[in-house]
Amino acid sequence: ISDSSFYESSREDSFTIKDLPVYSSHHAERDLIEWHVKTLTIYLEQMMHHRTLQGGITRSPLQGRSKDLIRASCPFDELSETIPMPNPVRPRSPTHSMNDQDNAMLSDRTVHQLRDFVTIIAQSYRQNHFHNFARATHTAMFMHKFLQEIHKRGPPGRHDDCLLAVDSDPQIQLALMFAALIHDADHPGVTNEQLAQERPDFSKVYKGRLLAEQHALELSWELITDKGFECLQKCLFSTRSEMLRFRQIMVNLVLATDQSDKELIGVRSLRWEEGFSSLPDVVPGKERLRLKISVLIEILLQAADLSHTMQPWDIYLRWTKKQYM
Repeated sequence: ISDSSFYESSREDSFTIKDLPVYSSHHAERDLIEWHVKTLTIYLEQMMHHRTLQGGITRSPLQGRSKDLIRASCPFDELSETIPMPNPVRPRSPTHSMNDQDNAMLSDRTVHQLRDFVTIIAQSYRQNHFHNFARATHTAMFMHKFLQEIHKRGPPGRHDDCLLAVDSDPQIQLALMFAALIHDADHPGVTNEQLAQERPDFSKVYKGRLLAEQHALELSWELITDKGFECLQKCLFSTRSEMLRFRQIMVNLVLATDQSDKELIGVRSLRWEEGFSSLPDVVPGKERLRLKISVLIEILLQAADLSHTMQPWDIYLRWTKKQYM
C-alpha cells in the first residue's frame, strides 16, 4: 500500500471516521487497536530504516530505570521552549514511501509487544462521554493524515523549512502518533480544576498544573519503559540520547493538549510570534528553525485533538454533544 493510499485502504475492512463509536465496545475496540498497531508499525519501520541509513545501531538504552535519566520532578518541569534537533536534517527521497519495501521490518515479537502496549493503553481509557479511546483514535487518524499531507507537499518552498524538517524526521512523526494515542489515557472525564479538588494527591505531585495531561504521560511512559517491552524499546530509541529526545518531544506535545492554562497559552502565542514573525532578526537562524518546528508539532497535535470541530456537521455535533452534555 502506498503512503498516499494507506489512510483510506487501512480502514476499508473495519470502519471509517464517521463510523467511529462514541464508546468502544469489545469488538469495535479490537478494530481500533489493530488500526493503531498497523499504523504505528509503519512509523516504527520508517524510524528503523532512517536509523540504518544514518549508520545507527539498534540496542536498548535502558540499562537502569528510565526515571534515573530524568531529573525533573514532574513532566511540567521538563517543558522546553524548543526540542533538540538531529544534525544534519536530511530530506526523504521523493520516491520514498512510508512503508517502503526497503524499510526494516519489525520482528513478530516486537509487533506482539506493540499490540500489548496499545491494548493496555486502550484499556486505560475510561468510558467517558468525550475523553475515551474512540476519540483518541480519531485524533491519531487525523495526525496520520496531517503527516501524509505534509509529505505530499513535495520540495519545500521558501516558507516550508519547518515542514521539511518534520517530514525528514521519523522520530518526530513517531512521537506525534504516540502522543495522539496516549494523550488522554486514564482521563477522569472532568476538568483539571475539578480533578485538583477530587485528587489533592495529584495536585501535589503535578504542582497543580495540567494534572490529567501529566498523568497520562507518566502512565504511558512507565509502561513503554517497562522491561516487558524491551524489543519495542529497541525500535523506539536505540541510544540514551534518542530516548531523552523522544521523551522531550512527548512532554511538549502531550502537555500542549491542555488549552485552558492561560499562562501557557500566552507563552505559546509568544513563541509563535518569535518563530513566524516577518521580522528577520527576532530569533537567529538555526534557533528560529528549532522554534518553528517545536511550535508547529504542538499545533499539529492540537489541531488533530480538535479535528471533530472541522468535520461534517453530524460528526461535529456528535462529539460536541459528548463534550458538553
